[in-house]
Amino acid sequence: MSSAVPAVAPLSADEALLRLSAAGRAPVLPVSMEVAGAVLTLQRGLRVLPGRRITAWADWAGRPVIAKLFFASPKALREAESEASRLAEMARRGIPAPALLADGGSDRAGRILILEALPGETALTLYRQAHGEGQGADFIVRLLSFVAELHDHGCMQEDPHLGNFLIDGQRIYLLDAGGVALHERLSAAQRCHNLALLLAQFYPLDTLDSTALLAAYGSAAPSVAALEESLAQARVRRYRHAMDKLYRDCTEFARLRVARMSGMAVRAAAADLQALLEAGIDQAMAGGVMLKNGNSSTVCRVQWRGHDWVIKRYNIKNLWHLGKKQFKPSRARRSWRNARWLDLVGVATPEAVGYVEHRRSGVLGTAYYVSDYTAGKPVDTLSEPELGRAREAVDALFSLMALLRFSHGDMKASNFLWQDGRLWVLDLDAMRLGLSPGQAEKWIQRDRTRWQCNWTG
Repeated sequence: MSSAVPAVAPLSADEALLRLSAAGRAPVLPVSMEVAGAVLTLQRGLRVLPGRRITAWADWAGRPVIAKLFFASPKALREAESEASRLAEMARRGIPAPALLADGGSDRAGRILILEALPGETALTLYRQAHGEGQGADFIVRLLSFVAELHDHGCMQEDPHLGNFLIDGQRIYLLDAGGVALHERLSAAQRCHNLALLLAQFYPLDTLDSTALLAAYGSAAPSVAALEESLAQARVRRYRHAMDKLYRDCTEFARLRVARMSGMAVRAAAADLQALLEAGIDQAMAGGVMLKNGNSSTVCRVQWRGHDWVIKRYNIKNLWHLGKKQFKPSRARRSWRNARWLDLVGVATPEAVGYVEHRRSGVLGTAYYVSDYTAGKPVDTLSEPELGRAREAVDALFSLMALLRFSHGDMKASNFLWQDGRLWVLDLDAMRLGLSPGQAEKWIQRDRTRWQCNWTG
C-alpha cells in the first residue's frame, strides 16, 4: 500500500527572501513562496546580483511571470522603490512595458515585484540574427524609430543594452524600468547622449551610415558631427567596462585556481575547465590531436566532458625568454582579452573559454589559452565565389581596424578561416588595442603588407 508524498508548503515571502539572499550567487531553484495571496514559484534564474537581487522566470497562481526579488539592503530597497514607481509612471504615459502585477515583501527581508511576462525575443537575440543575415543596419533603423518615440515621451533607458528591449512581431517593449529616466522633456544633449549609448551596443560596421540612422530617428535628431563624437566616447566607455569585467569574479566570468596555476574562464564552462586543470592540462594535450608543435607554442585539440576545445600552451624556450616574459601580460592573458574585444566589435573568432598562468614564487612560467574549436577552410584555399566574399570581409576588417584603431599583428593567411559565410580570426596574442592615430596607421599598414605577402588568393 503506497502513501502519497505530502506537498511541501510554500515559504512566506520574507523567509524566501532571507534564504535566497544567503544563497549568494548560486540559489537553488525552484523555490515557492506566498506573495499577494497566491503561490509564486521561481523556476529559472535570469540574473543574480549577490546581496542585491534575483530576477527569475516564475509561475504565479498558474500564470507565467517575471519575478524580481530585492533583498533587504538599503541600495536594493531603493532600486525596488524606483522600479515600482517608474513602472506606474510609464503605464500612465502609455509607454509599452511589462505591467506590475503584484508587490510583496517587507523592509525587514526585502521586496518582491511580480511583472507581466511578455511574449517575444530580446533585441539582442534578434539583432544577432539580423547581423548574421547581413541585415544589421536595417534592424538598427527599426529600433531607432522606437527610441525616438520614447524620447518624445520624455523617457529614456539609461542602460540601453539590447537585452532591455523586447520585440514581439511589430511591437517593441521597454524592459528594466529601474534604469529608466522620466522627464517632462528631453534636451537635445540628453537625446544625443542616450542615442550614442544605444548605438554603441551595436557592431560598428552596422552603424557607419550616420545619415540613415539620423533619418530613422526623425526631426529631433542631433547633427552627424555631434552624434559621431558622442558615439566614439560611448564606445570607449562601453569597451573599457567590458574589458574590466574580464578579470573579476562576476555573473559572466569566474576565477580559476589549481595549485600554482590561476586564471579566468567564462562561468558556464568554469567547472569543466577547473576539472581539466585538476586532471592535468598537459596530459590532456598529450592525448589530444596536435595542431601545432612549435618551439614557442604548442596547440592541441582536446575533447573534454562534451567540449571540443583548442588549448594553446605558451612555452618557455630558455632563461632569457623566461626573464623577458616577466615584464608584460602573458600571451594567454592577451588572447583572452582580445577574443572578448573582437566579440564586442562583431569580428568572428573562436569563443574564448579561459586562460591560466603558471607561477612559482611570483615568476610567470607557461601559460595556457583555451577556446572552442572552429572548423573552417583556410582562406588561401578558397575558390570563387567564396574567395571574393572573403576579400570583402578582409577589407571590412581593415576598415574596422582604422575606425577603432587596433591591429591584428600577425596577418598571415593561416590565421584566418572561412566558415558559415564569415571570416574567422585566429591567433590573437599579437593584437594591439587603443592605438593613437599615428600608431594605428603604422601597425595597420604592417598588417596590410603582411596580408598581401601571405595570401595568394
